[in-house]
Amino acid sequence: MKNTFLLLLLFFAFITCSEEAMAQSYGVRVEAPRALVRPSEEIISWTTRGEKLKKVELWLEDANRQKIEDLPLEGTKKLFFDGKNGYYIALRAGKQVFKRYGIQPRLIDTTEQALQVEKQVLVEGEELRYQWYQPYFRRCRLFLGDSVMIANELPNSYRNQLKLPAGAYALRLECWNDDYPHHKLVSTVFVRVLREPSFSVEPVYLHSPLDSLNRPYVARWEVDSSLEVNLYRVNERLNYGYVRAGMPHNDTTRLASHLPAVGSIPLDTPSKRQVIYYMLETRIPSMQYAHYLYAKGEVVQTYKDTTKAWSFKVSINGQAVEKKANIEAFSGDVVRIEWQSKGYVRAAFFDPGWNAIEPKMPAKGRYTFIPTESGIYHFVFYDEEKKATGIPLLRVQKPLATGGVVKIEELPKQHRLHFQIIETDKSRYPEQISFKVVVTDSVGRFVSGLDAVPGKYFKKVIEEWQGKPAEYSILSVKEVEEDLLRPKVFVTVADYSGSMYGQPIIVQEQAIKAFIEAKLDADYLGFVQFDDRLRRTTHITQSRDTIAGTYRFAGLKEFGGNTALYAAIDEAVKMLEEMPGKDKYEKYIVLLTDGYENSSFAYWRTHAFDLKQLAIHAGKAGVKLLIFPIGEGVNFFTLSRLAELLDGLFFPVVNRYEQLKEVYRNVPRLLRRYYLVSFKPLRKDDWREFQLEVWNQVNTQKLRRSVATIPLDQLPKLDDFRAQEQEFVPSESKTAHLFNGKQVIVPPQVIVHFDYNSSKLLPQALPALDSYVEFMKKDPLVVAELYGYTDLKGDDEQQIKLSEQRAKAVFDYLVKKGIQAERIRYKGFGKAHPVWKEEKEPWQAAENRRVEIVLLR
Repeated sequence: MKNTFLLLLLFFAFITCSEEAMAQSYGVRVEAPRALVRPSEEIISWTTRGEKLKKVELWLEDANRQKIEDLPLEGTKKLFFDGKNGYYIALRAGKQVFKRYGIQPRLIDTTEQALQVEKQVLVEGEELRYQWYQPYFRRCRLFLGDSVMIANELPNSYRNQLKLPAGAYALRLECWNDDYPHHKLVSTVFVRVLREPSFSVEPVYLHSPLDSLNRPYVARWEVDSSLEVNLYRVNERLNYGYVRAGMPHNDTTRLASHLPAVGSIPLDTPSKRQVIYYMLETRIPSMQYAHYLYAKGEVVQTYKDTTKAWSFKVSINGQAVEKKANIEAFSGDVVRIEWQSKGYVRAAFFDPGWNAIEPKMPAKGRYTFIPTESGIYHFVFYDEEKKATGIPLLRVQKPLATGGVVKIEELPKQHRLHFQIIETDKSRYPEQISFKVVVTDSVGRFVSGLDAVPGKYFKKVIEEWQGKPAEYSILSVKEVEEDLLRPKVFVTVADYSGSMYGQPIIVQEQAIKAFIEAKLDADYLGFVQFDDRLRRTTHITQSRDTIAGTYRFAGLKEFGGNTALYAAIDEAVKMLEEMPGKDKYEKYIVLLTDGYENSSFAYWRTHAFDLKQLAIHAGKAGVKLLIFPIGEGVNFFTLSRLAELLDGLFFPVVNRYEQLKEVYRNVPRLLRRYYLVSFKPLRKDDWREFQLEVWNQVNTQKLRRSVATIPLDQLPKLDDFRAQEQEFVPSESKTAHLFNGKQVIVPPQVIVHFDYNSSKLLPQALPALDSYVEFMKKDPLVVAELYGYTDLKGDDEQQIKLSEQRAKAVFDYLVKKGIQAERIRYKGFGKAHPVWKEEKEPWQAAENRRVEIVLLR
């Protein structure tokens, strides 16, 4: 009897296990909406698998769990979803339901304002900053009013800014899903832009010059007509009456209220040794907006006037410029600046790299110069206490060819030509060096025919030789138009690191699409995408269809980490080295990036991880580098020098996104139409600086070009670039110098991220740490500095402790793996030096929770 019972028990266990095994082979794939903006009827579809599946049932998921009907094994059905009750599909293989699949879309609350603006009332000239985040919608577009579209095909997470003229506006956001086109989110924000107000208090001089102590004063103003205007007298002698808690200073006397938008009022004349401050209040009561302007009465000798002000007059090529700041100019223009200031004792003028063009200038004067570098030129005023005030005065760009050809005889003689050296040809050195020079007009057309008059447009080459200038005659100038059927190879290296979030990644992918569409049939293209990971998106091919089908335009959905910049470029060099018949073609790497290097060292076994290694490898492979910087956070020094080392070009488009797309798509043609300007230099195998002197029909211009006339692995000065590179590490990531007297090997590298409020090392960080352990064991002279950081939440003192705990966790791991403790030092910086200064998204906070390592020798 006992044995029979055991047999029955085993039999039922077998049957149960068989049913469970059988059940695991069954399943259903359901396609249904994940989120709705309102209760609605939606179509769902399903397919099932399982040979012995008996039944598929549809149930209502409510308190009572009611069965609705039996379903076929696959099909579609329209169901009503109200955001409260849901449905589920049940599978039966026997008598019992063994699997349930829930269908319950989330009902999104669309009453919440999706579109956010920093301020709803602005003064003319201010930027309107706006943003939105809508995870349940795929695409958005932005309107001004009902009909004017600002932008289309925007992502569901976005931020930007724009300037609007004075007036009232409705900023309207529409977001939608293609899968559910009738589900649309509409969000509207009303914005008011006010005319910039002016206000002054000034003396009105009488006819008699002797009446100097009895000068009546008058207040004058002009504001937006919709503002309420009140005038106050501030009753503290040396206090401007700062706004406190959004109200006028508490010690004021109202002189007049409900004044007109434009007007004037006579005021009491200040007596001797008296200072009087006045305040104009402008207000829109319904919108709780107030703007306070201050002025003061006469300042006599007893009181010192601390007012600081400046003004500029700028002319470019003899033409006065109306704009007051960020004036646009081209390299080679003749720029004349006149300035005057009050409250300052001297001035200085700086180029885009903050190198002093003129370090000591008077507080009032004039200056003429010819800019050569692209970027923003700053004027700086200094007061008696040596405090500096910087003004971004001039934005300079180098014009680039964007298509079309024009003959020189068709241009007026006063029309300025724009010259740019795009490549260096050293193949015949020391007999000669040749520069490939593109010459364009003001709209980007190539200017033809400059070689017809020798010595007129291309004059000479100058080099400093043994402390003196050496001049080289031009041997020949030849206009070259290469055959479009002669292939070139381009591998684009595209930055997908986290700092590309927002507009940069959108524009980068738009530019890449334009580049692919404009591809010449003969050319080969390949693509590498990178953050701290490397991915060959498209292998080198001539097929436009293959490229379009393999490049992944996914924004930052699959990327968004740190920046392995050098390793990514080196990956492209490897692609070019692996290409069959590579020596038959001119090879170019096109780099799109906005950031600094911080993750390449993880590839030290297989890839170049610093500027020196990368330059040597790419130089031996015969690769030229074309660099397009994107955004403001660009290491101009390192990238421009790298382009010159590899005889390529650094395109200074910066934030000019429209120019980026236009120039990038024209690169294949830009490299095929140029002037080949040749000269014979003196023999000196070194890193050399040449200046090509040209005539641009307005003035003589000198184009600087650095050339290495020795193999890069034999260039002693290449080590200097590694040292100088460290000086251009962003100020937020400056090394802490915990080891004095050591030379930094690579910039700070991000090696570990942490969970919120945790100092525990995550398993995914350990392989990178092991890589550093291996390197330090191979080179016993190398030491390491560890810097710990936190996100921006929490108490400052607590975050310092947490950041030090994180750095110590890495320290402990390295010591445990066999690195001597005296070779490692660490420090916690808390919230200081964040990667992201605003943590609007969870992933931005996660990137701030990190430890950086710096290796020194």
